[in-house]
Amino acid sequence: MAVELIPRTSETDKANRLVGRFLQHFALVEEAIDCGLTKLLGLDSGVSDIVAANVPLAKKIDILFSAENLLAEMPDSERGSLLKKTRSQVLSLNNNRIIAAHCRFDAIEEGAIVFRRVVAKGKLKIESVEWDEGDVERFCTDATVAAAAISTIVSELIPYQPRLDFSDPRNSMYLPLL
Repeated sequence: MAVELIPRTSETDKANRLVGRFLQHFALVEEAIDCGLTKLLGLDSGVSDIVAANVPLAKKIDILFSAENLLAEMPDSERGSLLKKTRSQVLSLNNNRIIAAHCRFDAIEEGAIVFRRVVAKGKLKIESVEWDEGDVERFCTDATVAAAAISTIVSELIPYQPRLDFSDPRNSMYLPLL
């Protein structure tokens, strides 16, 4: 089976630019996650770069949001909602990143792209995923919003400090001391 090259046209150039635009915006999300991990885990910049380069994005997302949940003061409902919404948005964007980075694509019309997505988990599934310029702009906006939300989450993190406050169930270990 020979790999068939896609001829370069103005439409394929535009498709390439759109995919590149999305990937550039997604990189902001991953950078915000990496900065969050650096702060939450107290890593220096060299170690942080090594961790970021060697941990898959989905695992970094799990680590960031789990650490936020563990280390933060009990979040109010507004913060809990922001955490849940941001995590969901990042996972959705990551699915689009997987498509953009790993699937063959071509221009199908002015400003539209079709990806050939092949998934082989249990059985083979081949599908066409179409994006138009509006989709790419929406994904880029979502990535910008998600990166800002992650930065806000990390900057507003107030680390949990154990204290004699028995209304917080995490302090129940102090009860036997009394």
